[in-house]
Amino acid sequence: MPKQDIEKVIDKVDDEIVGIAKDFVKRRREAYETALKSLKEKMKEDTVRYAELLEDKKISAEDFDLLIKGRAAQLKIEVLEQASISKTKFNMMSDQMVLVLIRGVISLVIAL
Repeated sequence: MPKQDIEKVIDKVDDEIVGIAKDFVKRRREAYETALKSLKEKMKEDTVRYAELLEDKKISAEDFDLLIKGRAAQLKIEVLEQASISKTKFNMMSDQMVLVLIRGVISLVIAL
């Protein structure tokens, strides 16, 4: 599976980010969207690496899920340090974004 295919799936998450932020906040929505996009970009390299391991059957879908969620938890701390937004709201939104990312990549790998 070409790296570009995985990156396309990751980049499609941007379309979901606007909807996710809109569902949770009315004020300062742009700050949350920016924080979510920053988190997604920071996760891109690791997501590609984990997806390649998943495709090569070196890890299971459950392992992929755990790796992505664990990396997201680490990166959330970095993003929250840089943004002045509510941790609780950001955690809820980022959890949804991570699920969209996981589903997209797993669907791509299974389709191959």
